[in-house]
Amino acid sequence: MQYQDFKDLYELEKSLWWFLGMEMITEEICRQFPEMLRTRSLCDAGCGTGGNITFLRRLIPTLTEATGIDISSDALDFCSTAGVQAKLIEASATSIPLPDESCDLATSFDVLVQLPRDGSDKQCVSELYRILRPGGYVFARVAALRWLRSEHDTALSSQYRYTTNELRTLFEDAGFTVLRTTYANTLLLPVVILHRLILKKLRLTQSGSDVQPLNPLLNRLFTAALKIESRLVRYVSLPVGSSAIVVAQKARTVA
Repeated sequence: MQYQDFKDLYELEKSLWWFLGMEMITEEICRQFPEMLRTRSLCDAGCGTGGNITFLRRLIPTLTEATGIDISSDALDFCSTAGVQAKLIEASATSIPLPDESCDLATSFDVLVQLPRDGSDKQCVSELYRILRPGGYVFARVAALRWLRSEHDTALSSQYRYTTNELRTLFEDAGFTVLRTTYANTLLLPVVILHRLILKKLRLTQSGSDVQPLNPLLNRLFTAALKIESRLVRYVSLPVGSSAIVVAQKARTVA
């Protein structure tokens, strides 16, 4: 992805229903863990445009130190140009160049799905565990449900789609205590199925990634649906959806 692509993506992140909705859902889930919202240091593994770091700085007023890790120099160049307030490091999420126990919060937004199916996801989660201080939190989001795989995944080079049970096992095996799992993008799942598994295969809709501008009316309707969903996740873990989320914690006393 080139610099101009990151600029276009950054603009989409500020207006497209999926990004707006996922921010609302992320905020509602994070607010269930008040201690997380008092953290001071953050590492975002796979920071992309830096939009999630900027969002988390707004959400967590105590955050004073942020680090963005990305394997793409283009992404980091864009973050720097866009004024993202973070230390930016070019590195893989499977080998994070930070000291042990140096962060209060680690995040990973749709990065695990990009890793090869060779144990790299386990290595990434182990790295997130390593860099967290005892008692630190991790928040991760991934694409969900293998049967939803489509040319959208191919266009984004996504390697895998998880279930919440797989996410739970992945993080527990690394030593984390899993505090919450849920699916997301649940209310619009029928639309996703229709669009990706039927209309795209029939060549009745635009090919490639779904991360594209949308009709303004549909964009408002879809944003409203995810706003409703963000209220639902206050009270229940959603049973199915095109994304999955996990919140986990490193033990306060590590054996």
